[in-house]
Amino acid sequence: AHGAARLALAVVTAAPVAHRVGVRPWAIEPPAVLGVAIGAAVLLLREAPMPAGYAAALLARAREDYLLPRNSSGSAPVSGHRFALLEGTEIPEADFGGNGLVVVVPGGAVIRTGVETGHARILLRVLDGPPPDVATGWEEIVEVSWRAAVGGASVVGARPVEPHLRKVTPPWPGDYRLRVHARGRDETDERDTEYYELMVWQAPAAPEVVYARTDRLGHRLRGEPEPARPERPEAAYRWLRRSSLAEAATVTVVTGADIADVLRAFGADPARPESIRDIEEDLMSRQSIDPWVAVLDVGGAVFAVEYNGWQGSNAPVLARASAGGRAAAMFWNVNAVTRLSFAEHGEVLLSVEPFADLDAPPQVAPALAGLDFADHHRGKWLMGLVAVQRFTGHGITAEDLARIEEADIGFRIVPDLPTLYPRRERPGDPPDLATEALIGLPEPRLRDLAWWAAAEAARYAGLGEDPDIVATVAARTLTSEAHLRARRSQLDGGEHRWVWLALHRATNPDPVAAVTDTVEAARYAAGPYAANLVADVQLRAAGSAPR
Repeated sequence: AHGAARLALAVVTAAPVAHRVGVRPWAIEPPAVLGVAIGAAVLLLREAPMPAGYAAALLARAREDYLLPRNSSGSAPVSGHRFALLEGTEIPEADFGGNGLVVVVPGGAVIRTGVETGHARILLRVLDGPPPDVATGWEEIVEVSWRAAVGGASVVGARPVEPHLRKVTPPWPGDYRLRVHARGRDETDERDTEYYELMVWQAPAAPEVVYARTDRLGHRLRGEPEPARPERPEAAYRWLRRSSLAEAATVTVVTGADIADVLRAFGADPARPESIRDIEEDLMSRQSIDPWVAVLDVGGAVFAVEYNGWQGSNAPVLARASAGGRAAAMFWNVNAVTRLSFAEHGEVLLSVEPFADLDAPPQVAPALAGLDFADHHRGKWLMGLVAVQRFTGHGITAEDLARIEEADIGFRIVPDLPTLYPRRERPGDPPDLATEALIGLPEPRLRDLAWWAAAEAARYAGLGEDPDIVATVAARTLTSEAHLRARRSQLDGGEHRWVWLALHRATNPDPVAAVTDTVEAARYAAGPYAANLVADVQLRAAGSAPR
């Protein structure tokens, strides 16, 4: 009704006013009049006061729509070592000498941070009752009561917070409990290490409860002697958070090999060094992620560093690199994907995404002692580098990385061809009739079919007379020259990628997978003739030669 009356008035007056000021008749048709009226009503409504009951109605709607439980996560802007959960917008001064973490103030609570200015990561959970137990893995946990005058408290910081952190608590008044969890307050020289979890639920006022009080900051604020806390081993790698490797990299450490051995293991040519800056500029200009590596001999070990690369975590590379000793690699990227790998004397011992306890062989187990990969707050990639150092006896330092970057020498990698896997049935998948028909064929016939499909892929691509391909099809294995060309085809801008993949897949030890995977690649190589190729394969599989 508030807007309808003004819109109706605008519609009634729009046509006469337009006519009076001399607007052309065609511009006073109903659609134009309605458009003018809507525009005028909008201008009026911006200045008109809301009806007397609007605020109450809005609050009633918010309360009606509010559901429990709910979670919100984000970043709290910190200033003066504080952020808050408040119904208001101004963070008051607070004395944290009581529990060292949280102080109740009118309309909410103020939380003490380790960092003076910056951001703190938070998870806010509004529950429909008290949590069933007390969480572990936090350094400080304090629970307090606070009274909401209206409800709808927000996370408040030095600057506006993200929308989903505003008015997050229930939009009604009453007594609430707030349990504050904190960790990382002592690591103020590191970014993204402070974490907080706030739990809120409605409950009668009750005394403050302290469940955990172990960080050094809390002890100082309470006037207590600081506890002796041994530094965790991964602290030695925290410098990487501020380095050029912070977002994504693989660090591989190799013993029993020289730089040339390591480069060849990676698929790089020791005789073809390039400027790191030139490589990076070239890749950026082409928006390419083609692999490359930089190496450093530190006496007793060689470090291989890949910026935003992962070749060092691949099994063939690790096997070759460890031929004369040991190799271990830690890969991480911006999506929190990681891989920790160990190899010795040409055998890959373990290569996994590290979660919780790892089922490690005896050679690797000592390197993992005391590293809790289930505790993601500690940093899996940092703990992985500790394991790499323990296994090889050598760990990369900030000075080592500086030497690599100052030398400005990198080597482009020609990557290995994709690993070939046997045919795998997936539970729940419908039966593939074409594959089922292949299973009953003898292996020689399957081999003939796979290599025929690979040769057809080359023919359709105009490479039927290519000497390397002719020799490969005749030998039924990639010749050394063909193997190198196949690897190069996988690089950005590589030639005839699908032809070479078809030839590579034809070598699969599993004869059924050799056919199905080769045909899949050959379809792409055949382009507009893909349907013809598939039909011919089906005829041959059925025992009829295509015409």
